[in-house]
This record gives sequence, structure tokens and C-alpha cells, in this order.
Amino acid sequence: MKKIVPEYTFTEAQLNAVARLSRETGLTEHIVRILYARGVDTAEAIRKFMHPSRKNFLSPFLMKGMREAAEMIAAARDEGKTVAVFGDYDADGICASAIMYHALREYGIEANVYVPERSDGYGLSVEAVDKIFEDCQPELFITVDCGISCAAEAQYIYELGADVIVTDHHELPETLPDCVVVNPKLKDDYPYDNLCGAGVAFKLACALLGEEAYKYLDFAALATVADSVPLLGENRDIVTEGLRLINSRPRSCFAALLGKTYDNVTAQNLAFTVAPRINAAGRMGDAQAAFRLFTSVDESEILELAAKLGAYNAERQKYCDELYASAKAKLRKKGAYGNVIMLSDESWNAGFVGIVAARLAEEYNRPALLFVHNGDMLKGSARSIESINIYAALRNCSEYIEEFGGHAQAAGINLKAENFDKLEAALGAEIARTHTAEDFEQRICVSEEISEPFPEKFARELEAMEPYGVGHRRPLFCLSAEKCQARPLKFLSPHLSVKSGYIELIYFSGAKNLRLVESDVKKQFIFEADISRFRGREYVRGIVRDLLYDGRTGREISGSIFSNSVARAYSPPVGVDAEELTAAQIGELIERKKKECAYGL
Repeated sequence: MKKIVPEYTFTEAQLNAVARLSRETGLTEHIVRILYARGVDTAEAIRKFMHPSRKNFLSPFLMKGMREAAEMIAAARDEGKTVAVFGDYDADGICASAIMYHALREYGIEANVYVPERSDGYGLSVEAVDKIFEDCQPELFITVDCGISCAAEAQYIYELGADVIVTDHHELPETLPDCVVVNPKLKDDYPYDNLCGAGVAFKLACALLGEEAYKYLDFAALATVADSVPLLGENRDIVTEGLRLINSRPRSCFAALLGKTYDNVTAQNLAFTVAPRINAAGRMGDAQAAFRLFTSVDESEILELAAKLGAYNAERQKYCDELYASAKAKLRKKGAYGNVIMLSDESWNAGFVGIVAARLAEEYNRPALLFVHNGDMLKGSARSIESINIYAALRNCSEYIEEFGGHAQAAGINLKAENFDKLEAALGAEIARTHTAEDFEQRICVSEEISEPFPEKFARELEAMEPYGVGHRRPLFCLSAEKCQARPLKFLSPHLSVKSGYIELIYFSGAKNLRLVESDVKKQFIFEADISRFRGREYVRGIVRDLLYDGRTGREISGSIFSNSVARAYSPPVGVDAEELTAAQIGELIERKKKECAYGL
């Protein structure tokens, strides 16, 4: 069963500080508690957080290597050198490539931009470098969203006669490229280290063009949301300003991707509507289509490319569903009893294993690694849960890995097929050494339990905390209830409107639980709060995200719920035999099964 945990608990001194900050800022103590718990703990920090803006942008020259990079690019322009830009095939890499293409062009350089396909592999390779040199003989070679782990390849480029600038945001390896490196994770005076690859490219564009580079904030905002970096600090300012640009003067490519239905684009729209289409191009082996969409000035081509990306995304969803079904079948056969899930198959598509790994990690609440066979090598993707840093775990098991890169929640991995079992055992042992069973519990982090009418001012302040995303999730609230009045939103609707004494709730797809909602069972609604606007009327509303109950209370619980439970318990699937056990035998069975699986039954 899912466990509700409070997002924060405060000492008396901290509560006094919250009260003081509430008075200083004019915000409710409710919202200040949330901000304080998320590290926004001064009046000035709160004001900046609640009013994200380009005014908060940091100077790009605080970043190590930025001044040298700008000077090198200026020299290349003045001396008429040939410039090549090498990116990546995901949304972050494509946005970073688009930013550099536009910014360099405005700066006076017609750069040759290369966006690899997923089949080429991640990052620089000797083969890719050779192909680029055959094509344009660059004298300056710039990477975006990659390169930090490619010291040997950077040296190779230098030996071929080109200067090298690596711009990246991924974790730092033990050996850095021997060239100009721009990465916010380097030790320098830049106080924020969570930019995405396009965020770093945007800062380089600012170093070259000043505020003229702000016209590329839409690309930086999309990449920031798509790459799942925390929406805190400067990322919050980038996404806010990018959304303002998209909503006021949308670039043709964004208008084509979003369609006419979006009159107020949010970070969620970018995450669930635009980003999947850009990523789908790379996953379907046509990352160039997404890059052309972001650089074309031909309106008919833009519409055609946007439609193509939509079709790619639909096809991607189909393939992912098939791969997920295949992985689930393997998992049922293998069992999911370890600290990690590791699966491989020759028929899977490397472009989709990351998506399915993320789905399995969320479903089973532990890291998942899925691999595709490529001869005697395995190419895979890892996805993790919030409590486990998969990059650190892989680094400590690197003796079984040929190469890997990524960050705390996601990584790409290549290893020899013969080391699959060894890596699985080593990762399981490493995670057991560094984590406890509590790290694998399915938890719902709740800001507050509601026991009075939800304040409208608080709800409006929650709106002002946009944009929400990774690292700054929309706050969840808990409401305990017994019998509730509920009705479908309209005739035969699967959605419910639920009345409570404190807030009106909308329960999407809740009709299947109507009898439970109406019964006197003690239950807890987990919900988000917002302001609903309809036909000129505004009111506070809760959107139900989960419904929890333990099944042990209530006199009027529907007979159908009970009978269905009995039917499931006493009608085993075909081919399964029932065995009668004593109470002592059942206890022994439970203890034995607990030892087989550390995550409960």
C-alpha cells in the first residue's frame, strides 16, 4: 500500500521563521511553508521565486571557460574560419543545436551543424568526426549537450587541425577533454549547476549576443522541461521567460506543434505535447527532421515537418506499448525480486528502451535497465527512482561497463553481453549497501492535510508558483473523508464531481470507484488545488490524483466491492491450484516470501 509522508516537518524556530517571512512577503503561511521546505528561505529568495524573470539571469561569464569560448568564436568569425557544431538527437540536443545555429548566424558565422541519429550512438565518435572533416574541414569544432566524456575524441579533433570547444551539462568524468570546456558543473563562480545542454548553449549565445540572445529562450525553455532538470534557480527564470515568448510571439514551429487549441501554454504543455514529438524524431531515426523544423523559414515545410513529427510520435507510442508488453512478459517469467530490474532482448529498438525503463521504474519503484543486443555488445538505458542515484551506482560498478554517461535519474550504458549477469549482481549489491528498504517504499509526499475550507488566496499563490516540474512538483494535499456526495460530471461521464466540506473535487476516471466514494469507508483523497475558471465564475477546486483506503472500515461499503474481492480471491486463474494452509503455515509462507522480495507482498 502507498504510504503518505509529509513533505516537511518544522521545528518551533523554523515555524517562527516561516511566520516572519509570511509577514515580510505578504504571502500566506501555507505557501511560505512549502517554499521554505524547498530551500527558498529568505524574503529576497521568495520574491525572486514568486516573480521569475530575465532580471534574475546570471552573467554567462561567471561560468568557467565561457570567456575563452566567446573569444575563440569571435576570432573564428573575424578570420573567416569554418565552424562545425555537433549536437545530440534528443530534444535537449536538438534545441541546443538550433540555438547555436541561429546565434552563430546572427553573430556572423554560417556554421555547419551536425545532429547525429540515435543509430550513430551518443556523443562524439571517431567515425562521426571523420565524416564531418570529410564534409567541411572545420577549423573550430563546437559540441552542444555532449562531449564532456569524450576526451580522446576531442584530442583527435585537435590533431586533425581544429580548435575544440565542449559545451555540456552532464556529470563530470575523471578525465576532462583537453580543450575549452563550458559546463556549469565545473568548479567556478557560476552559482547554478543544473542547466540543461540547451541552457548552456543559451548562455553561450548570451556571451556572444547579449540580450539579443533572449529571442532563443523558447528553445531553451522547451529543452529545460524536456530534459527533466530541476525547475529551480535559473531554470525557473528560463522556462518562465520562454513561455512568455511562446504565448506572446510564438515561433512558427511552436505554433505548428501546439496547434490552435493552446491559448495559454504551460510547462506541462511543453512536457507532454511538444517534447515527445521532438524526441520521437530521434527515436524514429530522423532527428534531422526536428532540427530542420527549428531552423526552417518555409511555412509550408514547417507545417509538413510538424505533421511528420506528430506521426512519428503516434508510431513511437505504438512501439513503446509493444516493447512494454514484451518486457512485462520477461519480468513475469524472471521475477522482480532484486534491487534493480535488468532485461535484454535482441528484437527491441534502442530508441524506446529508455521510455519503457522509466515506466517500469515507476511501476516497480526501483531502478530499471533495459538493453538491446548488438552483436556481443548490449546497448541500454537506465532510469531510476528519486531516492536512488543510478549514475553513482553505475560508476561504482564500472568494471563491468564499457562506457556510460548521464545523471542521477537516467543514464546510457554499453557493456559486453557476457557482463550482463555480473553487472546485475554488482548493482544489486551496491544499492543494498547504500540504501535501505525505506528507499523503495511507494510514497506520496503531501504538503498539508486539509481540515478547513481551502483558502482562495492560498490557491492563487499556488498558481503563482508556476512553472512546476522536476525538483518543484505541484504540491499535493490530503483530505480524509468517509461518506461523500458524488456524481458524474455529465451523463455517462467517467469523471466525478465530489463534494466535501472543505473543497470541491474533480476525480478524473473516478466513476469506477463511485460506490467506494459514496460509502462510509474511511478514505483519503490526494489532490492538487487550483482556481477553476468557467463562464466568468472562479472557484477553488481540487484535482484528485489518488484515492487511498485500507479496506478495513465502513458499514455501508457496497456489497459489490466485497463480492468482487471474494470472487477474485476464490476464483483462481485457469491452471492454478488452491492449497489449504493452517494459520501457522500461512505465517511461515509470508515470512519466506518476504525474504525472497525485500519490497513487501
